[in-house]
Amino acid sequence: FMKKKDIETLNDPGSVNALSSSLIKLREDFKLESLILSESPQKVFDDKNIAYKTLQQYDIKDLDPESTEYIFKKENPDLVLTGVSVNSNIERYFIYIARTNNILSISMFEGYTFSTVRFKDEQINPRFRFRPDFLLVLDKIAEEIMMKEGFKEEQLIITGHPAYDDLLKVKQSFNEQDFLKVRTDLGIEQDSYLTTFLSQPLLEDMQAGSLKDFGYTQVSVLSDLESALQSLDIQNLTLLVKIHDREREESTKSAFKGKLRKVLFDRKYDTRLAILASDLITGMVTNALIEAVYLDKDVVSLQPGLFEGYEDRLITNKLGLSIPVYKKDDIMRILKKVMHDERFKEELRQRRSKLSLDGKATERVVNFVYKLLNV
Repeated sequence: FMKKKDIETLNDPGSVNALSSSLIKLREDFKLESLILSESPQKVFDDKNIAYKTLQQYDIKDLDPESTEYIFKKENPDLVLTGVSVNSNIERYFIYIARTNNILSISMFEGYTFSTVRFKDEQINPRFRFRPDFLLVLDKIAEEIMMKEGFKEEQLIITGHPAYDDLLKVKQSFNEQDFLKVRTDLGIEQDSYLTTFLSQPLLEDMQAGSLKDFGYTQVSVLSDLESALQSLDIQNLTLLVKIHDREREESTKSAFKGKLRKVLFDRKYDTRLAILASDLITGMVTNALIEAVYLDKDVVSLQPGLFEGYEDRLITNKLGLSIPVYKKDDIMRILKKVMHDERFKEELRQRRSKLSLDGKATERVVNFVYKLLNV
């Protein structure tokens, strides 16, 4: 029998992380041929041992609608599955060309703020938003947001987050020995109070024009955090800054003025293990903060200077599962409360205990692909 074929285009680390377990499962199926295409080599693919093709392998330097059509005709897929990138047009073009060839497309949207990622591009005429036929979303909240964005209910498939399927396992298996190992690996004393900051390349994305200015960047936030932690005068404090793949380390480091005894920077170490070995998790609006909530950690989302009228993009803040800070002057007070107020800490634990993961999101994504392909 003829194998069905799908093309998967992903160009953002978040999308690759979200879909990797589903991609691996689809690849294992003998009834299906899966081709992954990425515009630039993805460290995340390499780390997960997932083979992929680059544009260079098709002798294409810059992707445009014509070159996308060329790949499409060459590979002749029955379905297109994409992530959602801020900086790359690869997903948009493949959705566009799939539509012009009457091929179904699905996108996995692993966040809640669709407005930051436009399915549109100025180079294609007529200009329009590149909407996939179906959008895989995390939950009812995401579904409601997408319906306000103009998607129809029948286009939205609630799958959960495939990358969270193994969160439960990671959390349950993490023990005292693991705790000591992570801290040793990172050069952190066992009894140190570890605050971890999960950074994002906001400055870089603003400079590239792919993100609007929200009133803060990782550099301004880290500068404010350094001052607040200095004022709190915590004995034996370590601040660990987890640097994002697309972040320029030297500009992030420029935030610090030597006010803290120990600040460490790390790009490579497993983020989940670092979270589990931490006493407090901070960051801005990265999805990794949502993971930290699922891993049962106290989480503070720092957005000092957020412009008036701009929406807070971290869903766990709205749900009361993480604590947002919108003013520089409030950072120290809120950190102190989260660190020392036992009643408040217990309240946060109670809220988090209502979260549930069933470990079946990967399965739901794969089954939906099969359904569309009649496999």
